[in-house]
Amino acid sequence: MARDRRLFSEELKPEAVKVMGRPGASNAAIARDLGFGAKMLGPW
Repeated sequence: MARDRRLFSEELKPEAVKVMGRPGASNAAIARDLGFGAKMLGPW
C-alpha cells in the first residue's frame, strides 16, 4: 500500500532553506525542529 505524500506550506520551504544557510545550523537539527526527516531538506 502506497503512503500518502506529505504537503508542506509554501512558506515552510523558503524558511527552511534560509535557516540552512546560517552558520552552525545542521540539517538534522533544522528538520527535527520543523517536524520532518533530515533527508527531506536536501532537495530543497
